[in-house]
Amino acid sequence: MKKITFRNVLASGVVTALVLTGASFQGGVADAATKTKTTQVAKKKTDYKKYRAKQLKVVASYDSTLFHMDRFGGIKVPDYVTDPVYRAQVERYNKKVEAFKKDRAAAVKEVKTLKKFIPEVNTAKEKKITDRRVAALKKETARLKTKSQALLKQGQALYKVITNYEQQQVLSFESQYGSISKSLTLISYRDYLTRLDNYLTENHYSKDAKADIIDLNSERMLNAREESSERLGDTRGKMFLLIYAGKFEEANELFTYAKDTIVVEENARLDALYTKIIERYMKK
Repeated sequence: MKKITFRNVLASGVVTALVLTGASFQGGVADAATKTKTTQVAKKKTDYKKYRAKQLKVVASYDSTLFHMDRFGGIKVPDYVTDPVYRAQVERYNKKVEAFKKDRAAAVKEVKTLKKFIPEVNTAKEKKITDRRVAALKKETARLKTKSQALLKQGQALYKVITNYEQQQVLSFESQYGSISKSLTLISYRDYLTRLDNYLTENHYSKDAKADIIDLNSERMLNAREESSERLGDTRGKMFLLIYAGKFEEANELFTYAKDTIVVEENARLDALYTKIIERYMKK
């Protein structure tokens, strides 16, 4: 396969389509007859090795800026948020996000193209073309950075509308049926570890031995609590969706089941397990 060089692309005109500004490669090129002497002097003064290294470094900085820009996703409005004005605002925002993503992708593509062809630059004409493309990339990167910051701020404001609505729904539910967090809290294993730690200290376990025992059993206790949290979490999730939708009576049925059945059963299981773990050492 024939190697594609900067000159090959330049000659074929393909590079023209890659210029972000859409400027022609021939546009603005000085008349050779009147600029011959100046061009010859410029050629003698240009150190292309240094030039290429400098431009590659510049392009790499734009690449880094583009890479670290926020990765935006559109906002999906839940069915329970029905305000038509708000939904229209989100729709417009999502279109802006899609446009931003396309422009950013084009800029990233231009970075890759320049990284490939800058090492081929070796004439004043190629240098001038590259300068224009790097300048265009600089301008586009700055525009995208500004746009990214604006979209981030706008997106946060729009998303806050949803979270504020959900929080208000929860407060309304709790005013009728009681605190969710207090009712659906699993017991902590820290009190059990404290009891174990005190026992080990009183019985003169070495510092290293005590640390090993605490680390091993804290992990076991944490894993057990996470299993209980998963069982409770499934019911909690369904309950919150009903609360957000304003279906308080249905949500309360799950709430009652969760606090009177799941929490009671899981706390009993955890207490038995935690006690068994620490008593293995305390009965020795």
